[in-house]
Amino acid sequence: MEKIFLLDGNYILRRSFYGVPELRTSRGFPTNAIKGTLNTIFYIKETYHPDKIIAAYDTRKPTFRHLMYNGYKATRDPAPEDFLLQYSVIQMLLNSMNIFTINKAGFEADDIIGTIASEESAKGNQIIIYSADHDMLQLVNNNVSLLVPEMPNHPETIWTPQTVKDMYDVTPEQFIDVKALMGDKSDNIPGASGIGPKTACKLVSEYGGLLDIYKNLNNVKSKSTAAKLYDSWDNIMLSYSLVKIKKDVVFSDIELPESAGEIPKNMLNDTSRYMLELYELKSIISVLKNGSIVRV
Repeated sequence: MEKIFLLDGNYILRRSFYGVPELRTSRGFPTNAIKGTLNTIFYIKETYHPDKIIAAYDTRKPTFRHLMYNGYKATRDPAPEDFLLQYSVIQMLLNSMNIFTINKAGFEADDIIGTIASEESAKGNQIIIYSADHDMLQLVNNNVSLLVPEMPNHPETIWTPQTVKDMYDVTPEQFIDVKALMGDKSDNIPGASGIGPKTACKLVSEYGGLLDIYKNLNNVKSKSTAAKLYDSWDNIMLSYSLVKIKKDVVFSDIELPESAGEIPKNMLNDTSRYMLELYELKSIISVLKNGSIVRV
């Protein structure tokens, strides 16, 4: 059995961008998100000793969700230029260190993670997804857990099927139905107008999936809630398609070889040293040379 870490690369880069103090090279190129990402990977490697690490990223192109719904993520503010500059180089830098990264046009990092997690967990491997995106809870099973990193006033948390049940009184798979009902403001996913997380969890816990809820619409105690469900059928079905993470993305052997994610022994090589020196990340070179973890 292998322990495989699947990293939400976009999340880690964003978290580092906003969480690590501003850093720039002598030429003015921003590097705080890059440095934070690298130290996060070092922390995972040294703390959890995985057999494999795979970092998944979005592309800058529209996904099938954008084609399905023009409003998908349409209300988000544009990413800062300093973030985009670092986004443009992070995968190339990780690859130079022999850290495996993957993306695929038309899909999000979530779908890549969902597919690899599904395939590898079916083999009996232990999968740990590193992300704070609670959409990932739908992927949790006996072989797949979600590791949410430490945040202010919140310790590092590992989500298992039992954790999901204890917190929301639903199964991980039913969490898709919960999200479809409540929607997601950050992604501009409509859900059912007027139904929040508490009501969504209660409905799913009591009746089951969406179709079961609608079969029991006349039994819903709150007539106001029943009316909202009745009026929101189209939006709920759309939302379900948007929030459900794919588990069947097709990869070629070149895109995802059998050896993908194996922990490299030569993170510091001629190419990576050149790139790290180019971005003036001397502390990272020190980490790779001495094996210590630099906190940022």
